[in-house]
Amino acid sequence: MNDIYKWVDNHAEGLVKELRDYLRIVSISAQKIGLDEGAAATQTLMHDAGINDVQRLPTDGGPDVVFGQLAGAQEKSLLCYAHYDVQPPEPLDAWRSPPFAADLHDDVIIARGAVDNKSGLLAFVKAAQAFVETRGEPPISLKFLFEGEEEIGSPHLDNWVQKYADLIHADAMHCLDGGVDAGTARPKVALGNRAILYVELRCQGPAHEIHSTDAAWVVNPAWRLVRALNTLVDESGRILIPGWYDTWDQPTDEDIAWLERALEDFDLDQKLDALGVSALPPGKDERDLLIERCFGATCTICGIESGYTGPGGKTAVPSRAMCKIDFRCPPYLEPLDQLEKLKQHLHVQGFDDIEVHLITARPNPWRIPVNAEIAQAIIRAAEKSFGRVPVVHGVTAEAVIIKNLPIPTVLTGFGPKKPNLHAPNENISVEEYLRGIKYAATIMDEFAKEGS
Repeated sequence: MNDIYKWVDNHAEGLVKELRDYLRIVSISAQKIGLDEGAAATQTLMHDAGINDVQRLPTDGGPDVVFGQLAGAQEKSLLCYAHYDVQPPEPLDAWRSPPFAADLHDDVIIARGAVDNKSGLLAFVKAAQAFVETRGEPPISLKFLFEGEEEIGSPHLDNWVQKYADLIHADAMHCLDGGVDAGTARPKVALGNRAILYVELRCQGPAHEIHSTDAAWVVNPAWRLVRALNTLVDESGRILIPGWYDTWDQPTDEDIAWLERALEDFDLDQKLDALGVSALPPGKDERDLLIERCFGATCTICGIESGYTGPGGKTAVPSRAMCKIDFRCPPYLEPLDQLEKLKQHLHVQGFDDIEVHLITARPNPWRIPVNAEIAQAIIRAAEKSFGRVPVVHGVTAEAVIIKNLPIPTVLTGFGPKKPNLHAPNENISVEEYLRGIKYAATIMDEFAKEGS
């Protein structure tokens, strides 16, 4: 791969300029801003890189998917997935420099999308260009699927994938998104997806607030909600809803062995600092928490609201209480099945007065074995590119595609330990980006060797 790496080094200045120009395009799916411009710029970048077969294919009501193909030395094909939309940049006053200026600060690019996911998208494109300009073709056939709504859950991608399933079918898919492991600085290789069930629980009390001297006359919705929440998990965080874990695919011995390798140089103080806490939850160690983080089911109160919370005091019984809960569902806990278990649990516990409203259900939790060809190729590529054994686990990848196109898929990334994803001052260094292009190319090369 020395010829490819040399090409990246020789073109470093231009590669960084292209990334910064691309980051200056405001393409925010949540606000429906600049998505047509984002798709057009993506198509141009791909075409200029030597990917001649590039199309903008419309979705039914959403922004275009930019799709490209590049024939390689082998018919074996790899689908490269990324997205050109980004998160909203607010709060704007928390940024070191304007979020779409893509300014350089000591060779670090600060911009919305710097890691999530425009650098990953361009790494695919530039890796392909390196092969074309150096060897005439990539080692395998490449397909590129770049969408514009990932940051809002890809609401129009499902139907699109069904329509174009034959066109986009490949032997494997991978995604380049995110940074390295915050605790060890090793590259992360994710072999699966935890689905999401996001609900809102609402409890209605009296029609209006009641003076607290009359509290005995009414049911306080805040207390009702608190008592209901207390039945959902135990003190260790294990979910108590009957049948919740019935379909859970527990991690294998090989899964655990890979995680334990990550603990060899795990920096607990650094991890605690990144989280903004001073100690681990009681009764758990790093090994327990790493396994739980990668393979466990969680129930998180994301927000809770009831009554008066302003300055001073107000002696009143609230009329309503509400909370938002995020359930992370590892393979194979399907969110809509889990939703029914939640409703049945609240009914059995006597909380029929608490309404359950579905906010989001990201379906299809899945994972692939660590010995899958694409997994082995990326593990080897990570070792060659970073000089370190990666952290291998099952966290996330693009499940909307896998639901309709069941091919082995891996998520990995090359950003910094603190990329500030979805937060102010998202960032990537010049060195990390150039290494990311080399990493993408190495993955392509290693996948070509698998099974040959």
